Amino acid sequence: MIENKAILIGLETPTSEYFKESLEELATLAFSAGYETKATFIQKGAKPTPNFYIGSGKVIELKQLIGEHLADVVIFDNELSPVHFRNLETALDIKVLDRTMLILEIFERRAHSPVAKLQVSLARDQYMLPRLIGRYRELSRQRGATGTIGGPGEQKLELERRRLHANIIRDRKALAKLVTQRSTQRKKRQEAGMFTVAIVGYTNSGKSTLLNRLYTHSIENTSSSKQVLAQDLLFSSLDTAARLIVLPNHRRFIAIDTIGFIRNMPPHLVAAFRSTLEEIELCDLIVYVVDYANPEYMRQLENVEETIEAIVKEPKPELYVFNKVDVAGYPDDLPFENIVSVSALKDIGFQPLEEKISRFMDGRYIEAVVCIPYTEPDLYSSLQRDGHILHVDYGAQLMTIDVELPRIVLGKYQNYLATTEIDEDQYHKS
Repeated sequence: MIENKAILIGLETPTSEYFKESLEELATLAFSAGYETKATFIQKGAKPTPNFYIGSGKVIELKQLIGEHLADVVIFDNELSPVHFRNLETALDIKVLDRTMLILEIFERRAHSPVAKLQVSLARDQYMLPRLIGRYRELSRQRGATGTIGGPGEQKLELERRRLHANIIRDRKALAKLVTQRSTQRKKRQEAGMFTVAIVGYTNSGKSTLLNRLYTHSIENTSSSKQVLAQDLLFSSLDTAARLIVLPNHRRFIAIDTIGFIRNMPPHLVAAFRSTLEEIELCDLIVYVVDYANPEYMRQLENVEETIEAIVKEPKPELYVFNKVDVAGYPDDLPFENIVSVSALKDIGFQPLEEKISRFMDGRYIEAVVCIPYTEPDLYSSLQRDGHILHVDYGAQLMTIDVELPRIVLGKYQNYLATTEIDEDQYHKS
């Protein structure tokens, strides 16, 4: 049975930044994990106490509050130490979570693909390993039979440590195999010269809805079953989704929906999801989706940018998409060069968005004149697949075709190019 009554706990220090907003976000996280917040418990202090994180007197008050609300769990807004876990669970006799563990619970529920499940499992075990002491109140020795794991007298704590170590090694090996498969897929996209767009943003900013809308607009949209799950929940999807988008001008790109970020994103999660986040590092364009209806949108954007800076080594082209203008109106006087305002839910502003993305792709395409004999009709079909045919003149022996092509495929048609129309150096640019 899943616990559903929670008490949230925050420590407000003189250096606390955005304390109220952080607690409000914690309540949203708790709801996403299936908990109903019954009360919020706040203490002001200079810093966490070494024994309970909050003062010992506050622990007594907290225990009374737990009894009043029949709470099943207490959730702290910051990371707790192993000693904090041990002492709090002993004193309160209730399940204790911190912000990181709460996010891990959400991730475990949302992970569906093998890669996501492995990444969450790895993050959880790496986080729990130094905190095992808080999970074992009794360190009495077990009386195992000779030949059992660890032998007679091994402590429960040591057995659990060994289990987590074994899980971490197993998950790392399994994840490495899946990461190799993903790397092969990325390499094929790069070899094909496919332009890639990474959609990033704060959790619940509308990234998946934006991807779905782009796919709906794609002129080669083949199936509604390829819609990405989009819900009004934090971390509604942990699985990286890639979709081929064909713009009205026939330019193609791969749009990649990435995991949402959040304030104080646990480093264990960032590290565990490294293989997923590599999509951002290797993309051609980063699209920041901003929830303009959220009063904290600039702070959220700063959090996302800080995380991206830690992932991406080389600067990349950026486009800022201010979402939910149907609720918040259109932004004005924002300090960004490339901005588009949309409502992904209401399908507003997508033509300017598609035009902006297309302009980032200008260097990948070139207009060429290709002359194809009627005896080689397959070449015409190939041109249709590779590029966008602008005009055709039908001569006595040849079709003279004006076409926009990705530079990387020009070599396929080199023997048919009207070279007087194109600079020789352009053949080999990519």
